Amino acid sequence: MERRKYNEYNRIMLALHGSHEYLNENILKQASKKFWLPVESWNGPISLAIYLTGRNITDAYFTTLEKLVILEERFDGKVSVHFFYKSNKPCLPTVPDVTNAPIGRGYEINVARNIARVLSSTKYIIVSDQEFIFSPNFEFQLRNLMDETLKRSSKTVFIYRVFELNSSVERIPKEKKELKMLYDSGLAVQFHKVIAPKCHEISKIEEWFAKEYDGKNVTVNRIVDYEYLHWEPQLASLTDIPFHDETFLYGAADNTVLRWDLCYRGYEFALVDELFAVHPGIRKETFYGHIYGKLITFRRDGYKSFRQRMIKNHWIGKSGCPQPW
Repeated sequence: MERRKYNEYNRIMLALHGSHEYLNENILKQASKKFWLPVESWNGPISLAIYLTGRNITDAYFTTLEKLVILEERFDGKVSVHFFYKSNKPCLPTVPDVTNAPIGRGYEINVARNIARVLSSTKYIIVSDQEFIFSPNFEFQLRNLMDETLKRSSKTVFIYRVFELNSSVERIPKEKKELKMLYDSGLAVQFHKVIAPKCHEISKIEEWFAKEYDGKNVTVNRIVDYEYLHWEPQLASLTDIPFHDETFLYGAADNTVLRWDLCYRGYEFALVDELFAVHPGIRKETFYGHIYGKLITFRRDGYKSFRQRMIKNHWIGKSGCPQPW
């Protein structure tokens, strides 16, 4: 499935990913009167990488195609879809029948992120998840801010606030003042406030809410220091930033590692005013508990690999970034 390529170089590409089994749950469930689809809240181009798993990749491929056909009309020509799967054989021009192949070892999350990203054709990119819903005109306004800011400093990434909404909320907030009403009533919280409060928290939220918007151009609120090891802000950037480290597995700092990399390379984290994203539902428990011991081992392996790479490139000791080892 290909999107219409209409003067998109100066746009922000939304790079999404997912395993084929969860395509229906992560996207289609939001096609209701309560919520609009993420592809409808995002006006720019989208690159979606789908990981095919299971004993029969061919069945997974065609089952996923059937789901995508249902969505294609609503994609409005702005989504390109890229399938990938794990194989011990050389790549072939068509999808082979691998009925007897062993079941995959897990979701190759950073491979998925990098595929969605490398197949983009834009100047800017956001590597995100399917569940986030963006405030109106998010892509247009952020793109204009990035155009102006990056003329002065190319080593800047743009972070934006993300909130979880209580399941009782029937109307997605479109403006900051609507969001604040939900926040003050406890119906909206900063992302993962319950299960990982510091990992996505951006301080001085009352100041952010209080800053008035002139209705024209969004601005940078401030530069935020990267001080907490597990901080994982959502961000937009130029497409030339480092790729996600594929030695980090799903649930083992797989997304955080990119933030460490950016910090050690001297990037600034610029908080954007006015713009935000929301996620339906307030998550109250993590699914990592039963595999926590294994994740610790995976993290240690990833930390070691990351540290060696930082030493090799002489970035260690040149910054005040947290040390993940």
